Amino acid sequence: LQVVPPRERVILDLTAPMPLCRRLMMRRLITKGELKIREGRQSPKIETLCLLFTDMFLICKPTNRRCDRFRIIKPPYHVSTIRATPLPDAIGFSLICFTEFGVPSASYVMLTTTTEDARRWLEMIGMAKEEFKLAQISE
Repeated sequence: LQVVPPRERVILDLTAPMPLCRRLMMRRLITKGELKIREGRQSPKIETLCLLFTDMFLICKPTNRRCDRFRIIKPPYHVSTIRATPLPDAIGFSLICFTEFGVPSASYVMLTTTTEDARRWLEMIGMAKEEFKLAQISE
């Protein structure tokens, strides 16, 4: 068992091929946007930049004022392990992340500025899931 020192940076290579595909397939950015997230009813809203790729969903925060570099603040979630549903009483959607055993591991309320933005995010998440499924079976 190797322990990673706490100060050592782990860099996620977004240009690397997608894992879990039969052949080397490159990921692509499907959509990105600023969302406010809330982890629980009592937790504060956090302003984030969310990135949806063919195979993963990233939740980030800018590291500087120019907003040209970002820090990933939540673990990367594979699109096959997330479920997004519209919120009935708010502008946004809920995002539930599951483990490989089908057990929920994280739950977020993702708040958008308009209902149209929420609908677009839900559509894009569905598109990413479908695109990844096709990438898995293509030879």
